[in-house]
Amino acid sequence: MNLYRISREDGDLYPVWTGTLSDAQEEAKAMVKTLPGCKDELRIELMDVPTDKASVLELLNGNDTGLVGGPLRSWALTPRFGLKEVEVGE
Repeated sequence: MNLYRISREDGDLYPVWTGTLSDAQEEAKAMVKTLPGCKDELRIELMDVPTDKASVLELLNGNDTGLVGGPLRSWALTPRFGLKEVEVGE
């Protein structure tokens, strides 16, 4: 299943997961309003998440390490809160 993960490059922010890119964009905008200095560090990443029972339970319990591979695609916020695709890992 494809999901979108919003995280900060420095790992200072616990990742937030959404089901669509537009939901991820809105969530990222809200994060910037509460943490204004994090805008340039936020990344929205398309992730492929396994959907078997054990993996879903681990994810729900807050353990996303080892469950998902690397991001398939990645976006950063533009100055006007649009999305700009960036290299994965950038």
